[in-house]
Amino acid sequence: MLSSVEIGRAVEEGEVLVALEIFDKHPLYVYARVDSGASMSSIDFRLVSMIVDYSDDVVIYTDKTKVVKSALGKEERSVVVTTFTWGDSTFELEMNSADRSKVSCPILLGRDWLGTN
Repeated sequence: MLSSVEIGRAVEEGEVLVALEIFDKHPLYVYARVDSGASMSSIDFRLVSMIVDYSDDVVIYTDKTKVVKSALGKEERSVVVTTFTWGDSTFELEMNSADRSKVSCPILLGRDWLGTN
């Protein structure tokens, strides 16, 4: 769980650089948007597919689904477990898999990551 200082820093920055350890000692760095209004974190399904092609242990598919409400209505999404690092900390987090091609960041980190749910 993030400390209150880390939560404040992440929310203030709005976007954080996270590392997905998909290549041996060569992480893939991507920007993640921090959204304290989102209850669950989300990852672009194309990024999930690319990661799975190179590593078996960074993304784990689950049998779970999540109904997500947005301005576009309700949508049922698959849930994956993803491992990534931010700073000196490693996180394992359930994320819903979605089409995030029209937004600036392939990952959205919500209240579940912030620990404020």
